[in-house]
Formats: sequence, structure tokens, C-alpha cells
Amino acid sequence: MVVANAAANPRNNDNDGGGGGDDASPPVALAPVPLSSLPSVGVGPVIPLGGGGAVLTSQQVVTVAVRLRPSDEIKSALLKLAAHHSFSSCWIASVVGSLAHVRVRLASFSREHKLQEKGNDDASADQFLEENDNVEICSLVGTLSGNGKAHLHISCARHDGSMFGGHLMSGKVYTTAEIVLQGFSKQQPDGITFERKHDPATGFEELSVSPTCKAK
Repeated sequence: MVVANAAANPRNNDNDGGGGGDDASPPVALAPVPLSSLPSVGVGPVIPLGGGGAVLTSQQVVTVAVRLRPSDEIKSALLKLAAHHSFSSCWIASVVGSLAHVRVRLASFSREHKLQEKGNDDASADQFLEENDNVEICSLVGTLSGNGKAHLHISCARHDGSMFGGHLMSGKVYTTAEIVLQGFSKQQPDGITFERKHDPATGFEELSVSPTCKAK
């Protein structure tokens, strides 16, 4: 049985500087979810959306933890890690660290810009943001597919606390990047496969999710 419980101890005062308001919300308990109610691999899409989906109830997730060093390129390192460990699907569990340089694609980047770009970022340079000063990684999330592609979004904080973010194009590590990846190996008889396929509706390569079922 899977039990989700979001209960927390209310704090009236924040004396340690760790954040939080004077009054905490009351504990919220979520009802237990029986494992028998969850579909297993091979049942098919959980909901009829996008590129499909699958829910796993008993398969082993592979976890990889690594620390990148100064000057390492973070996006290429993530792709190399996923390839080295033969992930059929992979997602970022956690990233903590800092960057000396980062380049992101902004939310205003459109399908029309993508068609104009044709592999040349300079064709639509105003749709990108480049930061050459040291920044803290506040969030790095996304998926890496079994066919060597990734969709990664990053949020960073400047020295004055101001924030920026977008679709990660590249980034060079400043002091460290502590990375935890999780996913399913291509060697597993059952798992989930991520692929990125062109979607004519958006003009971009979008995530396609499918169960991986191999003969035993």
C-alpha cells in the first residue's frame, strides 16, 4: 500500500532564519492508495494525453549520483551520463550547484523562430538569454530520452538574488554541480521508454512515453 501524508508540525515563530511564516497551515492527510488500484506496465496509457504514458508499481528504478567539477559542461554531461548507464528513460531527481556561464532559450521562442533558426542560434538571438557571471542553480528539471535527447528547464539566481530561467541550452559549472539522476535501464525486461519525436502541432520535438516490454 502506498500512503501519502503531507502532515507537518506548525511553527509559530521562525527563530532559526530558515524561512516560513508565523502561522503554518494545518496538517493535511491524504487517503492511502492501494497498489492493486494502480495499473502495471503493459496496461497502456493511464490517461489519453500526449505521447501516452505508463505507471510502474514494482519495477526497480536506477539511481545515479555524480558531482561535476569546475568548467564541466552540464548539459552534455547529463546526456553522457544517461548514455553511459543505458537509460531507456531518465529524469532529473536533484541538481544543486553553481554555473559560471549559462545560456537559456526564453519562453517567447515560437514555432516560427524554430523554423527560421535551422540550427543557427544567431538567427533569433533575441529569444535567448546568456549570463556570463556566476549564478546559483535553484532548479534544474527535465527528462532525457533513450535516443540521446533532452528537454531541460533551469532557474538560476544572480548575486543580487534576482532570478531568471528558461530552456537550458548550455552551462559551464562554476564550483560544483551535485546531480542525482533516476530512470529505467534498457537492460530491464520491463520499464518505460522516453523518446522525442517531431510534433507538427507545435513544431518541436516533444516527449513520447511508452511501456518497454521485452521477451523474457
